[in-house]
Amino acid sequence: TVSVLLEELLSRKAEQGRVAIVLFDVHGEYKGFGDDKSPFRKYVNVFPGGLVQFATSSMSARQFAIYEPQITTAQTRDLSKVLSKFYHEKVKQGESYVINDIIEELENSEQMNPRSKEALIGWLYTLNNTRLFGSAENPDLKNILEPGKITIFDLSDFTSIKLKQMMVNYILFRIFNMRKKNEVPPTTVILEESHQFCPEARLDQAISKSIIETIAREGRKFFISLVLVSQRPVKLSTTVLSQCNTHVIMRILNPYDLDYIGRSSEGIDRSTMNSITSLGVGEAIVVGNAVNHPIFVKVRKRKISTLETRSLEESAKSFDS
Repeated sequence: TVSVLLEELLSRKAEQGRVAIVLFDVHGEYKGFGDDKSPFRKYVNVFPGGLVQFATSSMSARQFAIYEPQITTAQTRDLSKVLSKFYHEKVKQGESYVINDIIEELENSEQMNPRSKEALIGWLYTLNNTRLFGSAENPDLKNILEPGKITIFDLSDFTSIKLKQMMVNYILFRIFNMRKKNEVPPTTVILEESHQFCPEARLDQAISKSIIETIAREGRKFFISLVLVSQRPVKLSTTVLSQCNTHVIMRILNPYDLDYIGRSSEGIDRSTMNSITSLGVGEAIVVGNAVNHPIFVKVRKRKISTLETRSLEESAKSFDS
């Protein structure tokens, strides 16, 4: 279904209105859109998650603190003083800096509480070891977001949910702020396995949850569309799910997920609920603002043939050949 949605978005003409598209691909399922044989190749940029870099010098102390929920108010304040100093001494002069520069500045400080300083420096070393923080942003989001084109962030090489959440948080924070200033086109963000990034859990266990909830609440004012894709809706943030104007519901068998959908989706009655368990392949129920009442739809087959969809048997045969 997501593949078909992408095909439709990428096929739109300028006179129909085109958006920039950002897709977070957790399992590497959509890389085929950028394949040489793909009819959409010229509209696609597949970016490996391992090459993502945050622009350290563009981040505030509060942004840094999101990545370490245990950081104290005093430590955040001390970090903010260093960043403010660097802003006036470096950024205003057209220079950048990295985490090692921040660490060095803190180590030379004689005004901080020694224990607090030691903890803050240790935490910054941990952040530096993620290799996500650099002197410049990569990719340059302001230049890469174009109408009618898609940027696919391939996160399939990452097993750490925290690292994936950090990337999603940084990228969405940047997109949200750039859209508020109209620096990038209207954008549609697609989050595969979205329960990994905005779960019904405490914020200190879900780094990317806050910015996703912010976009869910306020994004439409700035023309940022959010598409959440999940096979476990019961694990999704209730705040985010309640802000989704339209739900496209495919076959669900898990009674907990089914009950959750029934309670969170307006317009679903008992008869519709009973139909969800019997939907066939490619069939869905659409409810919400996009339709006047729940409707059953049949999703067409995708046109693109470069996406890899092998069964377990086929994968086993390929490995053993």
